[in-house]
Order: sequence, then C-alpha cells, then structure tokens
Amino acid sequence: MEKWGRNGEKCLWKRKQNVKKTGEFYDIVRVGIHGEVRHMMEYFFMGGFEIMFLMVFVLIFGMILVMIVRGIGEWGKNNRSPRLDVSATVVSKRTHTMRNQNHTSSSSYYVTFQVESGDRMELRLGGREYGLLAEGDKGKLHFQGTRYLGFDRNW
Repeated sequence: MEKWGRNGEKCLWKRKQNVKKTGEFYDIVRVGIHGEVRHMMEYFFMGGFEIMFLMVFVLIFGMILVMIVRGIGEWGKNNRSPRLDVSATVVSKRTHTMRNQNHTSSSSYYVTFQVESGDRMELRLGGREYGLLAEGDKGKLHFQGTRYLGFDRNW
C-alpha cells in the first residue's frame, strides 16, 4: 500500500506477520523514501511520547503551582485582615464530600451566616464546630477575612 507523507515523501506501509503462542502479532513498519525501515513505535517514542509526557507533566505541575500560590495568597490576605466580632444568624449549613479510589472520603463543612446589615458570608468550619451549630442560631461571629474563628451563641 503506497501513501504520501506531509512533505511529499513516498511512504510504504507494510504488515509483517509473525505467529506467536498468544496468536498473530502485526508489526507495522514505515519505509521512507530512502529505503530505511522503521517501526511505528520508533516514531512514537522518538518525538510524540516525549512531547505528550512533557505536556502532561507541565500541566499537572502548573495546576499544583497555581493551587499553592492561591492558598498562600488567601492565607496572607486573611492574616492582613482585621479580626471582627459581629452579631450574626446561622442561615444554612452544607457539606461537600469527596471520595477517592481507595474507598476513603473527606468532608468539608460550610456554614452561611447573615450579619445585621443583611450581608451573607459562607465560611468553612471544622466538623466539631459544624455539628454544634444549628440553622437559626443567633450570636457573635468571630472571623478574620475568610477564616472562621468561632461563634458564641446567645442563650
């Protein structure tokens, strides 16, 4: 079977048949214009695989780097923010559960507070604090930026 490459080169694609214990195995080779015979896997590993591996590595490394930079930025912003104590009401609660391939899970807990001015804010809490709060609770909310510091319920 005769084919023409991108640069106008004449390429022949052949199939060699070798019989093994597992059955038939087809070995695809490329015969270039100068008569050199190369296996298709050579072409893949000589350029394609390295490029794809590098792209995936850079993409994953870049995503991790962005997450680290965002986390440090939020941590710094919270540290520069003043600690505030405001009257607030617990409006809603929610959880976000993530499962991984090892059949384990991790949960994140969020509570939405409404302050006297009518503004609402959702803060991430630990599981113990989340369990102690109920919707409709009123009291003093202590926070710094997006960091939850505590909630003193009015009795």
